[in-house]
Amino acid sequence: MDGKPDVSRSLSRFILQNTSVTHESQLENGAFLGGNNGVYNIEETPVRNTARWLIANLYCYREFELEQFYQVSKSAADYLSTSEARPDNFTFQARTSSSNLCDGLVGQAEPIKSLTRAGHILECESYTNTATEVFSLHPFDEEIGLWEAVEIDGTKLSFDRTLNHQIIFANAAAELATHSELAKNRVLRFLDRLGDNMQTRSSGLVRHYVRPPLLRILPTAARHPRYWPLLWNEGVARYHSRSDERRRKELGYHPTVLAALSTLKRKFPEHDVWEHDQIQAALSFTKTEMYRNQVENRTSK
Repeated sequence: MDGKPDVSRSLSRFILQNTSVTHESQLENGAFLGGNNGVYNIEETPVRNTARWLIANLYCYREFELEQFYQVSKSAADYLSTSEARPDNFTFQARTSSSNLCDGLVGQAEPIKSLTRAGHILECESYTNTATEVFSLHPFDEEIGLWEAVEIDGTKLSFDRTLNHQIIFANAAAELATHSELAKNRVLRFLDRLGDNMQTRSSGLVRHYVRPPLLRILPTAARHPRYWPLLWNEGVARYHSRSDERRRKELGYHPTVLAALSTLKRKFPEHDVWEHDQIQAALSFTKTEMYRNQVENRTSK
């Protein structure tokens, strides 16, 4: 987890080589067209793709100092600051339809992260303020160390039970940490509890859902019905442990979890969570023949 991925640099070279194609794909309102969620095939709004392209163009602007990257970045950040991206002035609308339009925590992480970075690189405080505002809408339980998702109309949806969503949202908090003491304190508390909240199979494969200790869940669940979904995890944990379908899903998300953790480690390298047994087990799993064989089988299909 100490190596630094060079995805941004590679992407910046691609954008520089294909500048006209990339910039022509930006809409007049500053957005880039939305896509479809690759796992569930749910149509997305332009929010997440715009946030991704914003980060890439910000990197290019910082590296090459070309006006064209500044203009694309500013237009994209302006779009993410509009009521089209946040129709009810609460969270970003990441999906066009589904049980929730915010797409849990993961739908909010990229626009928060990209606007924070835009505020710094483009020297525009309003972008950072928007990112801070949306981040601050998400309740955080200090005892459990997890965030709740918030719908686009401000409705609190309970804890996002997907582990990689929590970690990716923590990365957005880490981006904000230099601007917001609240974000810094919450991501540090998240890391304090992470070793207890994540679970691995005996092989080291990271389980898809968070599973906080039951003695921490019970007092929280007793406070409000919206917290009860955490108890559901306990009820189906044994079923999931025997499910081949769940195991295949976890295999696909394993590198996503580790990539997000590596980013957090670069932000907070001294935290003692990195030596936790669960994280060490997850790292060890990537070195096994079983993992390599399964990844090769998936990529060859």
